[in-house]
Amino acid sequence: MAALLSNEELDAIAEFHEAARNAASVQAGLLSSILTHNTSCAYLQQHGMDGRSDVRSFKSRIPIVDPDDLHPLIQRIADGDSSALLTSSPITSMLLSSGTSSGRSRLVPATTELRKITFRRFFLSNSIIKRDLSIHVTGKALNFLYAGKLLTTKGGLKAGSSSTHHLRSGTHLDRLPQWTSPLGVVLGPNVRQSMYCHLLCGLLQAPEVTVISSFLAYGITEALRFLEDVWEELCSDISSGTLSHRITDNSVRAATSKFLQRDPQLAEKVHFECVKGWSGIIKRLWPNVIYINTIVTGAMEPYVPYLKSYAGDIPIVCGDYGSSECTVGINLSPMSPPEEVIFTLVPYAAYFEFLPLDQEGDMPIDLMELEVGKEYEVIVTTVAGLYRYRLGDMITITGRALERLKGGTMDLLDFTSHADHTSRPGHYTIFWELKSTACIDDSILKQCCQDLDASFNDPYQRGRAAGTIGPLELCLVKEQTFQSIMDFVLESGASPTQYKTPRCISSVDLLKILRLSVCSIYISSH
Repeated sequence: MAALLSNEELDAIAEFHEAARNAASVQAGLLSSILTHNTSCAYLQQHGMDGRSDVRSFKSRIPIVDPDDLHPLIQRIADGDSSALLTSSPITSMLLSSGTSSGRSRLVPATTELRKITFRRFFLSNSIIKRDLSIHVTGKALNFLYAGKLLTTKGGLKAGSSSTHHLRSGTHLDRLPQWTSPLGVVLGPNVRQSMYCHLLCGLLQAPEVTVISSFLAYGITEALRFLEDVWEELCSDISSGTLSHRITDNSVRAATSKFLQRDPQLAEKVHFECVKGWSGIIKRLWPNVIYINTIVTGAMEPYVPYLKSYAGDIPIVCGDYGSSECTVGINLSPMSPPEEVIFTLVPYAAYFEFLPLDQEGDMPIDLMELEVGKEYEVIVTTVAGLYRYRLGDMITITGRALERLKGGTMDLLDFTSHADHTSRPGHYTIFWELKSTACIDDSILKQCCQDLDASFNDPYQRGRAAGTIGPLELCLVKEQTFQSIMDFVLESGASPTQYKTPRCISSVDLLKILRLSVCSIYISSH
C-alpha cells in the first residue's frame, strides 16, 4: 500500500489524522490566526474585537449571520472597494455558489489562502482514494466537465463557480493527456454539444477509460440519460468517421474531429450494447472502468439510484464535502457505498460551529461538543473573511473519527519486542505481523505507534519525559515472519509442543530474521 503513495500523499493523510486527534487545539489556533491576520479589517473593528483573538471574545462580539447580512459588504468588494472590509488578504476573485443549499446563487469572496485549502482538500481526498484502491490506476478519465463562463464584476474581479475558475485557470493542463476529451470540449459554450462530444471521445477511447467522473452525480446521470437519446447518432459518427451536424460550435467541432476516425467495428459493438438496455451500461461500454468519482450526498442523493443502475457493480466514490465558502469534510472510507458515505470534518479548513436543530434559539457549539445522533446547522469562519456565517447545510453526527480509527478491524497475528541499546538514548522496538497490511491506512499505524508509546507504565513514561528512553519504534514484518522464527527455534532443538513466541527478543539470530522481514517502520513523536 505504502509503495503506491508518494511521501507527499502519505504526509497529507498523516497530517489530517494528526489534526483530527488534536481538533480542539487546531480549531482554536486557526480561529486565533484568522482574527490576528484580519485584526484591522472593518468588519471586526465594527464589532469591537479591538485586536482580540480568543474564542470567548469572538463569540460574545461577532454575530451569527446569514449570507444576506454580508451581501452589502461583498457587493462593495465586487464593485471595486479594495479596502480591508472583511479580510486583510487581497480578494483575488469571486466565487459564485452553486445554490444547492440555499436554492439561489450568491457571491463569495476568494483569496489565495482559500484556494490553497481547497487544493489541499482535493489532494488529500485523491490520496485517500488512491490508498484505498490499493492499485495503481493508469489509463484515462472520462470526465463530464463543463467550464462555463467567467463574468467580470464592476470592480474587475472574475466571478464564476469554483469549477469554472479551476477549469479556466490552466492549472489542470498537465492532466489533459489523462482525459478522454480535449480542452476545447471542456471549454465549449454549449453544454449539450460538449456532453455529446464527451460521450463520443469516451467511446472512441473506451479500452483506455479507467475512471468516470464529474463534480456532481447529476453530471454523470444526465450524460447517460442523454446517451439513451443519442446513441444511434453516436454510432453513426463512429461508423462513418464524421461528426454530427448537431455540433455547431467551431472550436468544439475542431477539437473533437481530431479524435474521430472511422471504426465500424466499434460502432457495431456500441450498438449491440445499447440495444440490450441501460442497466450496467457503464461496464459494458467501458469494460476497464475501476471506479466512478463524484459527489453523491446532499442535493445529489436523488440521482444515486439512477447512477447505481448505470454503474452496476462499479464502486461509486465520493471523496469530499465542500462548498464555495470552504472545505468541510473528507470521506475516510471512499469505497463505501453512496448510502453509507460519512464525512469527517477537516479541522484546519475553517473554524466550525454548529447550531442544534432540535433546540430553537440554542447557542451554537464547537466541534468537540457535538453529540452523536444529533442534527446541526453548520456555521463557519473562514480564511477569506466570512465570520460566523451560516452555510445553510444540515449535518447528522454519526460518530467520531478517532473512535472509528481505534475500532477498525486489524488482525494482529503475532508480536514481539526488543530493547535496543544501540541508539542513544536506548529505545524499545515492537514487531507486529498483521494479516495483510495492504488495506490498512498508514496513518492508523502511525497512530498505533503513538498510542502504544503513550500507554506504557509510569516508569516508562518518566523515562520518556526525562529523555532517558527514546521514542518507540513499531515495525511491521512480512507475513510468515513468526513462522520463520518458530522454524529457527525448533531447528535449534526446542519442543514443538511447548513452543511459545518469545515476547522479548535479544537473540542476534532472531533479530536478524525480524529485521530482514521488516516492511514498514513507524517512530513515535509522542
